[in-house]
Amino acid sequence: MPQHTILIVDDEQQILDLLVRTLGSEHRVITATNGEAALTLLEKEDVDLILTDQRMPDMSGVEFLAHAQAIKPSAMRLVLTGYADLDDIIAAVNEGHIYGYVSKPWDTQELRLMVARALQAYALSQENQRLAQQIQFGYRQTLGTLIAVLEARDAYTGGHSERVSTYARAIAKQIGLTTAEQELIAIGALLHDIGKIGIRENVLCKPDRLTTEERAHIRTHARIGANIIAQNTDLLPVRPMVLHHHEMINGHGYPDGMLGEEIPFFARIVAVADCYDALTTTRPYRVAMPHDDARAVLMGIRGRQLDKDLVDAFMEHIESGDGRQGRSLKSRTA
Repeated sequence: MPQHTILIVDDEQQILDLLVRTLGSEHRVITATNGEAALTLLEKEDVDLILTDQRMPDMSGVEFLAHAQAIKPSAMRLVLTGYADLDDIIAAVNEGHIYGYVSKPWDTQELRLMVARALQAYALSQENQRLAQQIQFGYRQTLGTLIAVLEARDAYTGGHSERVSTYARAIAKQIGLTTAEQELIAIGALLHDIGKIGIRENVLCKPDRLTTEERAHIRTHARIGANIIAQNTDLLPVRPMVLHHHEMINGHGYPDGMLGEEIPFFARIVAVADCYDALTTTRPYRVAMPHDDARAVLMGIRGRQLDKDLVDAFMEHIESGDGRQGRSLKSRTA
């Protein structure tokens, strides 16, 4: 059994000594005689499990564990408690503040069993976290591969996707969406043009104005991309962004001619980011606009082609210190 580190907190030295003798043969045990000293230890030590008495001067066990959770959120938390405090302890268990409790006076076997269960739960939690990180890494590698395939056909599109993803995340943050929603939008924006994999190269890279037939062909990239995304159930939440990022508020967009709020909200975010980057990036047939000119274009089509509130939010971000930090937005090349 791997050795774990246990922090034991009790204001009575005799009890601390007894607990160390009980648990110290199997685990590394560190101790503190009050909550403040224990919190200082937690800042320095990697602790897997915290065992604390409930009744201590200045700070109760449950109060201490609430502070401890902020410092070491992954550490399992146990309380030693008498009968009089049991209602408060059970409430803390139900609210998720502590893993469990051991009644005083404790039975040594019961104490060891509870500690073992808590550490098993800790090990399982750590393994789940490791697997989640591994899956996330693989997921991002898959996204990177898709974008690399697209960029191999059209270098502009690859760089464009990365920038649109950055802009879309910024809009999501600006309007107060959650971190999870920001991440989802960033992924959708990264993949918004993935359907261009299916566009003929002579159309995709054409340096001149497109013919009517070529324009119709390139517009199919939205449905092609949505069909690609549909093959991966993990990516289904971003499919509406891929399919509808070229819809317009006035109903003149594609592929479905959606009007106003019929357009999925996240797709409207991607549309603003997409439009701004297209305007401010040099293409074979057009020189990049400076920021002020691109801003004028966006302000001219807000409420007609683009969601006006999202345009305003993006301009607030772009024209703030954060929006300009680390790069020039006046002009760029792909």
